[in-house]
Amino acid sequence: MLVDMLKKSLTLGFKLLNKILGIRPEYIFVMGHMRSGSSLLSHLLLSNTQINGLGESNAIYQTPPELWRLALKSQLKARRLSKNSFYLDQINHNEKTPNYELLKNENIKVILLIRNPQETVASIMKLAEEYYEPWTQQRAEKYLTDRYKGLITIARLLPEERVIWVEYEKLTEQSDSTLDSLSNFLSLKSKLKAQYDTFGFTGKHGDPSDKLRSGKVGARSPGKNTIEVSEQCSKVYARCQALATA
Repeated sequence: MLVDMLKKSLTLGFKLLNKILGIRPEYIFVMGHMRSGSSLLSHLLLSNTQINGLGESNAIYQTPPELWRLALKSQLKARRLSKNSFYLDQINHNEKTPNYELLKNENIKVILLIRNPQETVASIMKLAEEYYEPWTQQRAEKYLTDRYKGLITIARLLPEERVIWVEYEKLTEQSDSTLDSLSNFLSLKSKLKAQYDTFGFTGKHGDPSDKLRSGKVGARSPGKNTIEVSEQCSKVYARCQALATA
């Protein structure tokens, strides 16, 4: 009870301070799926001085105060109050997806990140076996198919100036052009780079693998670890691709 009251007081105080200083926070949600490269993309974004965040927070955003809490926690972590800042979170699950009405807020921009299902399903199963509990192929495919559908819903909900699709394959194989597109989409003063910083949450929130600690975008190995997936999963992915290239 007391902790909740303190959180609310801090959030209200932070909101008031921003209003006094004329600061209007903006937010970026990296909306991907497991093994889509969302932790990689978040690191690339957070290495830009205009963007603050804490990695994959697992917060659920239903109302504006939750956005202010993200901004407050990010500023406290950065130990600075800066103007023209974005606050970023990474969301890979439908149950964690922000309230649709909240997403319509004009100070939110959304990056929809997808990866082909053949590599993704194989990678999910491998990750689960190494770090958590084994997933069956059926479970991995259902999760991925449902998540693709969730991303399609978000894409259709938002105006095109506030949403952009990114394909993992292009992020890793055509890094410079993909990051240039993202820089323009976000109107960043300095362009995103294919090298990134590591943070205290690296390997703890999001991708737990050591590969993320390299500090640079690594080349992928197409077809190295793949698995045949259902026609349904492939078709929903094709719908995402069609929207991404429209």
